[in-house]
Amino acid sequence: MRNTHSTANKLPFGLDINEYRKAIGIISVIISIGAWMMDFTGVVYPCPFCRVERTGIGLLGLTIIFFPYLNLFIARYLSLAVGGFAFVVAGMQHFTYGWQMMFQGKFELHTPFVEDPWVLSACAMIILAGQIGILMEADPEYRKVEVP
Repeated sequence: MRNTHSTANKLPFGLDINEYRKAIGIISVIISIGAWMMDFTGVVYPCPFCRVERTGIGLLGLTIIFFPYLNLFIARYLSLAVGGFAFVVAGMQHFTYGWQMMFQGKFELHTPFVEDPWVLSACAMIILAGQIGILMEADPEYRKVEVP
């Protein structure tokens, strides 16, 4: 039986992680597929850093969607391994491109700024950290529909 009065599983503004877990997972998978489609069609540069980040976001999104049906230890362990690796890669991209250029006095944002690798790696780190947080805090027993 789940505890409906717990504050541990709350997102900002009092939203329950378990209520929105599946939607967050679907959005994550859509982001990943959209980024991969842009890569396959040649819209963006085929960056190896970005490929690791978008794959990590997609795999964590799938894990979030199927979390109640997976082994708790394995799901969380693999999420930390995959998400941690993708987060470190995003951090390396963020540091290598952004901060190193800043210290050399050569940094400037691309136009439009949403195509800038420094901005995109920061967004990837925020998404990955949020996904890992959701997987660590989500209630594995919470299901809207019970499996017979």
